[in-house]
Amino acid sequence: MTRLARRVTFSAPSNIEIGRGVVLPAGSYAGIERQTGIELIDRTRWSEPEYKIALTADQLASFGAINTANALSVECDVTQFVRLGQLTVTLAN
Repeated sequence: MTRLARRVTFSAPSNIEIGRGVVLPAGSYAGIERQTGIELIDRTRWSEPEYKIALTADQLASFGAINTANALSVECDVTQFVRLGQLTVTLAN
């Protein structure tokens, strides 16, 4: 099995509720795209990519999250928002 992870930038043209009461403001965010590949005889078959954003406790609190006192950062799965077209993805420099 092969794993691929690369840095990407997410762009949110408008606010997105990424969790109950947690609203990601419009803007750009650093994140990760991950895929898993299964080696076949003549090629590699890749899974659909998954997308994650790491947000600090301070960011989460400012976005409306509660109970962030013991967290340093949280990795949020934003795959569904990418697939719905609410977040666009570009490769990070």
